Amino acid sequence: MKVRIVYENIEGKWYASSPELTRWSAGADSLGEIKKLAHEGAHFVLERDDLEITEEFADSIISK
Repeated sequence: MKVRIVYENIEGKWYASSPELTRWSAGADSLGEIKKLAHEGAHFVLERDDLEITEEFADSIISK
């Protein structure tokens, strides 16, 4: 199953969400920490180990 995780930095904090994971999000102080939490969260929510995870950054990050 394919899962897209979108990262965003708001006022120095990192957040992750996914269109495939309804009502799911995560927050952390660093990019490394949020990536770890996002991957763990996707596997936990979907109860699957066979995920194909792609990562992208929100437009607000790219435009800075």
